[in-house]
Formats: sequence, C-alpha cells, structure tokens
Amino acid sequence: MLEVLWPGPAIAVRMPKPKVTIHTSRYEDREHFVIETPRADYWLDKKSGGLSRLIDRDGNDWIGFKKEPWDKYPDSAAAAFRGLPNLLFGGSESGFGHPGWDRATSEQVGARSILSTSLSGKWRLRWTFGEANLELDVATDDAKRRYWFLYEGPILGRFAPDSQYFATDSMSPTQSPHDYFAGDRVAGRFRWAYMGDITVPRVLAIVHRTADDQIDTFAHLGNSKQGLASPDGMVVLGFGRGPKGIAPLLKGAQSFRIGLLESAGRTDAEYQSICRQIGDW
Repeated sequence: MLEVLWPGPAIAVRMPKPKVTIHTSRYEDREHFVIETPRADYWLDKKSGGLSRLIDRDGNDWIGFKKEPWDKYPDSAAAAFRGLPNLLFGGSESGFGHPGWDRATSEQVGARSILSTSLSGKWRLRWTFGEANLELDVATDDAKRRYWFLYEGPILGRFAPDSQYFATDSMSPTQSPHDYFAGDRVAGRFRWAYMGDITVPRVLAIVHRTADDQIDTFAHLGNSKQGLASPDGMVVLGFGRGPKGIAPLLKGAQSFRIGLLESAGRTDAEYQSICRQIGDW
C-alpha cells in the first residue's frame, strides 16, 4: 500500500495478506465461491450449497465433481455423484448440498463464512473456513426429514483402492479395499474418520461433532461393473448412511469439521498422532 502525504513524502506500507480469502469463479459452467486457505482451496457451488472441489497444496482435487455423466450408476462415480456433503436425497429439495443441482442460494455472511439456504428456506448450511479446516453447521426447520452427510470423491484425486487406507476413532488404519458395487462396505459408528494414500503424507479428516448412535459406512465405488478394477471412481464415506439400501439416518441440527492434515496415517504411531490432532477439533 502506498500512502501519499501531499505535498510531502510517500510512505510504502506492507500489508499482510489474509490467511483466508473468498472470491468468485466458474467451474463446470457453474458459479462458485472459491475459498483459499493455507492448506486447501475449496470450491462451493452457489446454486447447490455443496463443495465440488477440494484442492490440496499439490493441486490434487479430492472431490473432482463433473457434470457428465449425470446420474448413471455406477458411471457417475467418476463425475456427478461426487461432492460434499450431498445432504438431501429423494423427496422434495433432493440435491440440496450436492454440486450440480439448482437447489440453493448462497451468500457470503462474514469474512470467512458462507450461508447456503435451500429454495424453501427450510434447510441451511453455514460454512466457516479456518486456516487449517472448515466447520459445517446444518440447520433445518424440518425436524422429521432425515438426511446424511457424504464425502464422495477420489482420495488424493485418484482412484487407487489398493494404495489407499481408511481409519476411524474405533478402527485402526486398514488398507484392505471394500467394493461398494459388490455390496462390501465397512459399517460402524464413527465419531470421526480419515482417508489417505500411501504415496503422500496427507489425509482428509472428517469429524461428526454432534454425538449420535447412527450407522456410518465407507467403501470404494468404481465407475464400472468392474468394481475395484474400474478405471476411475471415488470413495463413499457416509455419516448416517447404513450399509444396506440408501435410507438416510440423520435428523435435526448437526455439526461437522473437515480438513486436510499434513501427516501420514498408516502405522499405529501415525494413527495415534492423528488421533491427538483430531482431538483438538
């Protein structure tokens, strides 16, 4: 910044860049908020209220939403199924919170906050972005409607089930892949979970901050009937999504925290380290 004391001297002042910035751009021909932070860049689809991209320091997109193919099972596991939190499925306002759907309006409500509201006004997602992670608060006026929180995307931006691992607060890291298409899914009650790739010391961690007793699931979904041998695909981590069928299980207000940790998480020692880091969330 340059301050001129006319007609006297000029003073050059160095101003620090904010650690979290929000601006607008387009992706997949849709208007987005782009939130830049020290650990990741997040792309929030304004008309859906869902994240379509989560880009790490090395440029890897952990969501990688694409519009086509649209709604084809399992083909869209490499495209339109991807997103976060993919909140509402079926019934009225289906697609709220899922990139690609026109189900919301979004506005910046603070230096680091965005509010996405469903077209009916009954559902609200408040996104608060920090330097290391983000907080997502779900509010609803429909106390009976059930929903889920999903992370659907490729770990480290690639579909490589044999080279990736998964852990929760109740389960130590496992590198054994599970084929969603074949009905093989990890099921349990997760307070938090993280996923990583053996090639990079970095994991995506998601914490369900609201205590609950619902079933949660995890598996890999390929984009073809070849399952784990498919050329592309994603993982399906569902808080409030049981292993059988697609019935959502959550209801009422819920809170989550999501972020990348610059740590490996495969060994017991690494797992314990990440447990301590997530504990601070």
